[in-house]
Amino acid sequence: MLLVLAVAAHLVVLYLPGEDLPAQGFEIPFLDKLIHVAVFAAPTLAAVVLGRSAWWSVPFLVHAPVSEWAQATFVRQRSGDLWDIVSDVVGVVLAVAVGRRLQRGLVAGREREYASRVPLARQVSTGL
Repeated sequence: MLLVLAVAAHLVVLYLPGEDLPAQGFEIPFLDKLIHVAVFAAPTLAAVVLGRSAWWSVPFLVHAPVSEWAQATFVRQRSGDLWDIVSDVVGVVLAVAVGRRLQRGLVAGREREYASRVPLARQVSTGL
């Protein structure tokens, strides 16, 4: 469900017509690029943390240039931007890196929890 919500939010933000976007806040330098990073990182991170393969990032990497082209071609008052594509890709790559790190931490935590419940003699014999 988390992944579905993240993808839905991703699509809404990317394909919202320009006149429906908030006017305030975008005067902050690079805020739009940070939003692009977050919009692509959120569903990618959700997929990786939920145990999906890192291959789940490929559709988001492909969607980066496709979404910019679609915005420029079909969405009112939106345009395509090469730096938005770069920001999108940065979001995906960061999400995969953070997601994998979180997964390793979760797995290590489960191993520690399991090891704390296993008798010491068994830990020594199995190498825990």
